[in-house]
Amino acid sequence: MVDQVRGAFEAQARAVVDRVGPHADDVFAWASQAPKSRDLMKQAVQDQARKRTTSGYQKVAQAYLENLDTINPDALLRAQLGEGLEIRKGQNGKLILKTPKGEMKYRAAVRSGLIKISKARH
Repeated sequence: MVDQVRGAFEAQARAVVDRVGPHADDVFAWASQAPKSRDLMKQAVQDQARKRTTSGYQKVAQAYLENLDTINPDALLRAQLGEGLEIRKGQNGKLILKTPKGEMKYRAAVRSGLIKISKARH
């Protein structure tokens, strides 16, 4: 029975992350590494068990997307982002998104919803 409950919780978590865009395996692997991401993941699991909400997994997936420029910058540099959008590495090594209206940092573009990454695989 415990395995069934654990499996159901995991399926719920994967479904939430998949709706956000990235592969759940990639997000969960990343979330197990750095202290900040581990804390987000731990909170998501606790909220799911105690409060019966999966909203914490959206935060984990969003944090993954916002940090993809440091997790796997090469994948972003090769990505097709859509018409009129290009991504390049700036002088400081940070990824910059070039749009028809100007340039902005990658993370700002993700946070603003200007670009969405779906099923990113590295």
